[in-house]
Amino acid sequence: MFWVGDSSSEQTGFMCLLANLPNSIPVSVVMVSQAYYKRYGKFRPRSTGEVSPEKLFSLMEDAKILSQRARSRYLTNWNRLLEDNGNLRLRKNRQVETVPEDYFDQEIIERAKRISREKFHRKSDGFFYAVRLVGEIIGRQKQRIRDDLIEWRIRCLIQRNVFTYQGTLTSMRLYMIKSVIDSID
Repeated sequence: MFWVGDSSSEQTGFMCLLANLPNSIPVSVVMVSQAYYKRYGKFRPRSTGEVSPEKLFSLMEDAKILSQRARSRYLTNWNRLLEDNGNLRLRKNRQVETVPEDYFDQEIIERAKRISREKFHRKSDGFFYAVRLVGEIIGRQKQRIRDDLIEWRIRCLIQRNVFTYQGTLTSMRLYMIKSVIDSID
């Protein structure tokens, strides 16, 4: 039995496990995000880790045997991901897809410009802490993404002179940034 959330990392892990299990072994799956929402409403967890153990156990009633057709679709998706050999994967159209590493860059730039224009940050010449931008980007996503991915992209944008910074780049809490251009070429 597998417990799988809607996050691309859990879906990818599930596909990897399926690819390495003999076809003769039956697999049951609890689709945690859907089962939790159906049972408890209001909140739709993006990953299994967002569900308390007590509530996770009760979701076992929603386990379904994975059909050969569904298993085949997962394996096809897995093989495509292996061929893509990418570094960043997201859930799109109920599948995991490889996207370019700079997928979030334009959103990061646009959000940074908005933050810089806030009255509070105009006093500091538009500079604001990078951790604020990381939190805003993550908070606005419908799927789970890691904070270190967004901070890495901010640092890439600093290297490309899209952002300028003040402070030390040892931690996102220790440096401030501001946009120096309007958009990516």
